[in-house]
Amino acid sequence: MVKGNMTPENNVIEVKEVIAFEKQTPAPTQPKPATNSGQSLPNQ
Repeated sequence: MVKGNMTPENNVIEVKEVIAFEKQTPAPTQPKPATNSGQSLPNQ
């Protein structure tokens, strides 16, 4: 990310701060097994 100010000259940016982010890879997800308890929901 770059923080700064736009100048009127040809869209030039005065850079005040540069923030580097570490690339994070998402943890692999495993599908949850379907469960069926055999119970139905009560009528509302």
